[in-house]
Order: sequence, then structure tokens, then C-alpha cells
Amino acid sequence: LCAITLIFLPSLLYAFGSTELVFGFALDYTQIIALGIPFVIIATGFNACIRADGGPRYAMIVMLAGAVLNIGLDALLMFVFQMGVRGAAIATVLSQVISCLLSLLYVRRFQNIKLRTCYLRPTAHITAAILRLGVSSFIIQMALTFVQIALNHTLTRYGAGTIYGSEIPLSCMSIVTKVNSIIVAFVLGTVNGCQPIIGYHYGAKNYQNVKKGYWLSVLISSCFAFCGFLVIMLF
Repeated sequence: LCAITLIFLPSLLYAFGSTELVFGFALDYTQIIALGIPFVIIATGFNACIRADGGPRYAMIVMLAGAVLNIGLDALLMFVFQMGVRGAAIATVLSQVISCLLSLLYVRRFQNIKLRTCYLRPTAHITAAILRLGVSSFIIQMALTFVQIALNHTLTRYGAGTIYGSEIPLSCMSIVTKVNSIIVAFVLGTVNGCQPIIGYHYGAKNYQNVKKGYWLSVLISSCFAFCGFLVIMLF
């Protein structure tokens, strides 16, 4: 993914809806961000393994460490060292590297998961199970990506015919997307937190607790979504 992004980056940026005016910024940012792809994938994958191994607190610390470091480095590199979007990209990649290293450090503390080379060979039934479980999430993420691409092109095309131009609608939509992602993060955190609990009780055939866990996650997620809706509408 890193190699493909770097090789075809100019074409990808235009395909995703970049305009001539923002192309330079997008290129500077994405050239650096692409380097963090391996680290963020490893960190995300190991984070799930750490939670499954019984270390949800450590998994949370890893994610928080990366997020807090990213925010701090953003301010330092963008505003103190005047590095602009390149500074923002460097801050993000450095935080991803730290999260990745912290995740890898947990390998020695694994209690229920043992890493052996024989486990790294793909097998048909395990691969099929992974695909069955992951295909719904994959489809959702790809659909969201294509919707964003279509939206970017729509904003730049019709924005060009207004007094604001193409770039301001595109920038505003980026802000809206970021604000929305904060609210969605609360929902995803609730759902991801419930998954191992529901999975444990399902494996133990304690279906009553499975239903309780499911409906509790629905209730909490709905409350977060409703509160987020109110905050956006009112402020």
C-alpha cells in the first residue's frame, strides 16, 4: 500500500478530487503520510491481539500515547517550527511509529498468544474465516471512500461556479468530516469494547449475556450519536 501510494500519488490525488490549488499541499502531506502506512497497520493489528490476549488497558495506553503525541507534535512542528502541512504529516507518522513500537514491545508479555513462524503461513480455513468476518467492514470502508471521492468532485465542480471557488467547500467538508469522526470514534470505541465480551459469552454459550451486551452497546452508541447530533445542531 505504501509503495502503490508513492508510485501513483499524483494520479491518486487527482482521482480523489484534488484541485490545482491544493495539489501541492496534498502532495507534501501524502508523500510523508504514506510512509506511516506499514506502522499504522502493524499497530492496529497488534492492538487487537493485545486486547484479545487480556491487555485492554495496555492497548488503550498505546492508542492514547500515539494520539497525544500526534497532537503535541502537530502544534510544535506546524506553529513553532513553521513546517506547515509537512509538519503535520511528520507528527502523524512519528506518533504511528511510537504506537507501533509500543505494540511490538507487548509481544514478550503475551500470555495466551504465542508467536511462531509456523503460524505465519496462511491456511485456507483461517483465511476464509478472516474474510467472512472482515468483508462487511471492508465493504463499508470502501463504500465510504467512494462516497468521499464522489463528494469531493461534486464540491469542486459546483463550488467553482460560486463566489467561494472550489477550494473553500472542499476545506469545509474536510472540517465537517473530522468533527463527525470524533463522534463516530465514541461509537466505534463502545462497539470494539463490547466485541470481546460478547464473543466470550457467545463461546461460553451464555446467550442471555450476549443479548445484554449487544443491547447495552446499542443503547450507549445511540446516546453518543444523539448527543453528538445535538452538539452539532446547536453549536
